[in-house]
Amino acid sequence: MKLTTRILRQSSLALLLFLCACEKPKQRVSSEPQKAPAPEVSAPEVAAPVATPAPSVTQPTPPAPEGKASEDEGNPTSSPDPEPELSVAMEGKKIIVSGALRSKIQVDRILEALKREFLEHEIENSLVVDYDRMGVGWGNRVADEFLVPFLQQVANAKVTYRESVVTLDGEVKSPGEIRMIAEIAVPVFSGSTTQDLKNNLKVSAPAKP
Repeated sequence: MKLTTRILRQSSLALLLFLCACEKPKQRVSSEPQKAPAPEVSAPEVAAPVATPAPSVTQPTPPAPEGKASEDEGNPTSSPDPEPELSVAMEGKKIIVSGALRSKIQVDRILEALKREFLEHEIENSLVVDYDRMGVGWGNRVADEFLVPFLQQVANAKVTYRESVVTLDGEVKSPGEIRMIAEIAVPVFSGSTTQDLKNNLKVSAPAKP
């Protein structure tokens, strides 16, 4: 009986120690106060400063250097020289020559060739020398190589050079002559100023029997 009581006491003591050992952590944990999380405090929004545009400052225009205006006035932009002009037309027994060329030698050569080859015709001349015109190379060869045979072969013949274009007018006997005269005119009037040739030659109607 005493042994049983002793065992019970020992068991009760061991159980009490076990319970005490298990409760200490609970008491320790519960004894520590739990800290509440600090409330989040949002920082007051600060408005960004608005940039004020700087006032525009107009830079003063530097004065033009003296003497520049006088230099510009002294060197005006030169306009290009006017182009040469020539017109030779046969009307019955009259040959009308007009226009303006830069070279006096060329003007004299054209008139001399016409007077020499057309003795029975009157030469009405208003062809002048204009040193402000552009110079041309064809003026040296146009009389003998083209004008004389052209006026001899074509009825109501007229040839003009104006604004860089050669124009042929008149009547011939066959289509072949139209082509042949144009082939002669092209190399005669060739040069830096000539741009085109207009061939208005026509075949004359055959005479009625």
